[in-house]
Amino acid sequence: MCARASFQAEPKTMIDEVKGRMPTIAEAQLRGLPDGVPFILCRRISLDANERVVEVSDAEYLADRTELRFVTPLKPWPKRRSGGKPSGRQGGRP
Repeated sequence: MCARASFQAEPKTMIDEVKGRMPTIAEAQLRGLPDGVPFILCRRISLDANERVVEVSDAEYLADRTELRFVTPLKPWPKRRSGGKPSGRQGGRP
């Protein structure tokens, strides 16, 4: 199941929250789940440049038939000067 509310602002940051839990008796009966099958709950919160929430989406998956994959592009590290210290930093401290 997926619930989504969307707004007309450009997201700049996305926060993904993932957790697992057992369904309630009512949830298991509603979905016809066998005993012992946990849920994976995924919530994505999108923020604009001012860190205001512009979108929230919730999704539920059954853990016995779901695989999640997360890919995180990373920004390149700052270039190092010939002295072995990162440029733009003093003393090599972060």
